[in-house]
Amino acid sequence: MHDVLSVTYYWLTNDGKAVAFALYFSFVIEERGRHPRETHGKLVFLPAVDLPDEDAIALLLRAFCGIEVKAPEPSWVKDVSLPGEELLDPEEGRLNRELSRVNEEIRQTTNRRAIIRESLELIYQRHKALEPVVRREIGKLGATVHEPVVEGKDDGTVEVIAHGKTYHGVLEIKHTGRPHFKRDDLRQLSEWVTDQDIKGVADCKGIFIASNQVDSMPADRSEPFDPNCLKFAKGQELVIISVKELLAAAVLIHLKHLDPEDFWRDAFETVGRLDCDQYVLRLRDDKPDLASFLFGE
Repeated sequence: MHDVLSVTYYWLTNDGKAVAFALYFSFVIEERGRHPRETHGKLVFLPAVDLPDEDAIALLLRAFCGIEVKAPEPSWVKDVSLPGEELLDPEEGRLNRELSRVNEEIRQTTNRRAIIRESLELIYQRHKALEPVVRREIGKLGATVHEPVVEGKDDGTVEVIAHGKTYHGVLEIKHTGRPHFKRDDLRQLSEWVTDQDIKGVADCKGIFIASNQVDSMPADRSEPFDPNCLKFAKGQELVIISVKELLAAAVLIHLKHLDPEDFWRDAFETVGRLDCDQYVLRLRDDKPDLASFLFGE
């Protein structure tokens, strides 16, 4: 409910009608979980004026605030030069060129920062938007990544040469708002591995990249795989990796504290959950703040 407390008249016509006036009113704000609170406001009514915007603003400031606004330099004065200005022209030109150079450096630096921070998308993108992010980051880690040919058949395939051996894998990239992935979440990947075998890709590895509880801080997220999920992954000789661990590996490889060939060898030769404890420990040494953000204290 709104109650008008008072009215202030600024201009009246000769017959006493208000042309410009202000209403002072009170109203109650009600918010869920809080007690209602009363506050006050002011609403000013002004007539339309046939003036340019700048002149109208100047009129309001003068009439209501007592502020006199200086007129801007008109166009017919801009080309007039006074003695001494010509001495400033070279310096102004130099400063403008320097400003352009600095602005370009800032733009390039901002772009480089954005590219570096792209990896953080691993821990907050969801649904279909997560898939190209994972493929991009896997590509940065030295894998040759092939986009899905047919929608719904796989989430991409990878080829990696590590320590002289060539590995082939098929990806499933999945997000859930639940704390855990279950056994049924991996069934599709095992079918995709069979499809690759039929196509003649021998020893193709199923790689499950998992993101859970995206609305929570990374350190607060649960272990993403329940026991039945882990058992099924081992039985089907799949490797399962969380996006947090993939990000940790990517950071360590960027720091040259992890050989990408070691990462891929471990991933392809793992049956079940990739053991990433070593990555977490290295990250705690190299980037303790990031490690705490991802995995807690």
